[in-house]
Amino acid sequence: FRRDRGRADEEATAAGTWETKVKWKHQLGMVLGKNYPIW
Repeated sequence: FRRDRGRADEEATAAGTWETKVKWKHQLGMVLGKNYPIW
């Protein structure tokens, strides 16, 4: 149970990090006046 919960936490953390990166790049793109995402 502890292992499964840890795995779920890791997935949630990874998802949160990825979402943060996408939002940050989207914000940066808006600042630069670009219409496309920066990858």
